[in-house]
Amino acid sequence: QQVLCGSFSVGNGRIQINVQIIDVASGKFVRADSVSGPQKDVLKLERDLAATVLRHLNVPLTESERRRLAALPQFSLPGAKAFFQGINLYEDGRILDALALVRHAARVEPGHPGPLFWSGRLYQLANELKHAHTCYADLLRRFPADKLAPDALFHTGRVCARLGRTRDAVAAFKRLASEFGDATFATMVVQKTSQFSKVSTAHWAWLEIGRVLERCG
Repeated sequence: QQVLCGSFSVGNGRIQINVQIIDVASGKFVRADSVSGPQKDVLKLERDLAATVLRHLNVPLTESERRRLAALPQFSLPGAKAFFQGINLYEDGRILDALALVRHAARVEPGHPGPLFWSGRLYQLANELKHAHTCYADLLRRFPADKLAPDALFHTGRVCARLGRTRDAVAAFKRLASEFGDATFATMVVQKTSQFSKVSTAHWAWLEIGRVLERCG
């Protein structure tokens, strides 16, 4: 058996990350790898180091796994710090404080859909529905194939329904059903409504369409 150990050092705005693979039985080093670069690029450096270690260990990866590794988030350090601190505040129920940090992360990380989606969710929870809709629409326009797109469409439908925009709500749910009908639906929704926990995205969308039309007679 082998174990992977790591360490890092920081200085003058740069970071070096080191990993060592150790044989458990003998306690000997099998190999060591490291990367270094600007401290703000720490998450990208971690991704690159992971790819290097896997390559040197001859770990077979499927094409799907390679794509996932290549697509791992490349947050800058300030963006990651703001985003994850915001999520922690959300979990503590501090919605407005969380929103401020997540919005900052969205400005720092314009190429990352996560902060944009969570800006929408937090605006929605704060009852700032027009701002929430803007965030979801922006995400769907810029990242139409991202894994967060179905969630953004679902919440777009709910926001439109609450704003009284019935046609837009129905259109969002129909689009969700047609484009993502076989996708696993948002974990958050599944957890909150356990009786529908095995229902496909398409069924969720049509359920929401029915609710909208029922409210509107």
